[in-house]
Amino acid sequence: MIKSSARSFDFVRNVLTCSASYLKKASQLGTEEYREVLQYRYDNPGMTIEVMEKKPAANRPASITFAQMEKFISLCRDSENRLNQFQKIKSLSKIQSSPYSYVKTWFLNNYANYSEQPEFDEEGFVKVKTKSQMESEAVAQKAEVAVKIVEAENKTENAA
Repeated sequence: MIKSSARSFDFVRNVLTCSASYLKKASQLGTEEYREVLQYRYDNPGMTIEVMEKKPAANRPASITFAQMEKFISLCRDSENRLNQFQKIKSLSKIQSSPYSYVKTWFLNNYANYSEQPEFDEEGFVKVKTKSQMESEAVAQKAEVAVKIVEAENKTENAA
């Protein structure tokens, strides 16, 4: 498989996958992209072209202040210990090349559900989810959907 940021070629499927901007350039006679697509077509008869899917925007805030981070942490269970940990991270960040980035990365890894609709526990505290917990939940949801699809396919086959 040949890859670049603008295109990739899958030899097994005989498919050239390109970004929309690459295809726009390839549609103009004489451009480098045009010549590349012609060469792909010449070398791979029957090749099809697909447009790359855009990656969904990450559900992360563009900028978040230390005060906003502290406010969120204060709404969580065991906020006193969590705020102490946050202060330590802020202190450690001062030796980093980008202190804000260091703290923000830590915060979003440990409070990954910050930018989502909050869930509360029985005592009214915000439920905290780490990045790994959120990823595990996403995998579990995908697996659940896959199981339902297989079950639906089996029902369809049994009915026929």
